[in-house]
Amino acid sequence: MFMKKGLLASALVLPILAMGMGSGTGVLAAETTGPSNPEITKTSKASVVVTPGKLELVAVPDLNFTKVSVSDIATKPYTDSRLASTRFSRVLLNDFRGDSKGWKLSAKLGNLNSGKNKINSAQMMLTLGQTGNKTMPGQLGGYTWLRAGGNSATLLATSDKSSGSGLGNYKINTTDLRIDQQEDIQAGAYTGTMTWTLASTGR
Repeated sequence: MFMKKGLLASALVLPILAMGMGSGTGVLAAETTGPSNPEITKTSKASVVVTPGKLELVAVPDLNFTKVSVSDIATKPYTDSRLASTRFSRVLLNDFRGDSKGWKLSAKLGNLNSGKNKINSAQMMLTLGQTGNKTMPGQLGGYTWLRAGGNSATLLATSDKSSGSGLGNYKINTTDLRIDQQEDIQAGAYTGTMTWTLASTGR
């Protein structure tokens, strides 16, 4: 009787032990709930400071015109004198402010004098050709008339926040000085001051 009970107990225990001594995959799978190689993400910053530059009028040209005669000025309704050379005649400007503001370029021609003598009435037809940087604006109207001794400057070119940044290179193209008839004109070398102004428009 005792042996039967012992055999019965053994028969009950052995299957239970067998279950516990199996591969164990069922128990491990239940414990592993996340990926074996988790990804951890953090962020940082990369910074650089861009410093502003200036709005500058770098260079402006002297304009020398061909010779004209006393007889022509004294007898003709007007006499034209062509710019002698355009080889080094350039207006150079820089806009490296980096603030999206615009600018305007203007010019003014003073009286043409030779000592105490003066040309009473003359005007210059000035033509600027923009070269190089294609973001720079062209001359307003294609050409500009500047009257000698005029009271105010004449606008040549202007930019807005969408154009005009970087280096501006404006070549002086065909430019004439027209002298109106003056019967009492005196011979001499006449000179007038050209005033070029580059200013921010703030827009």
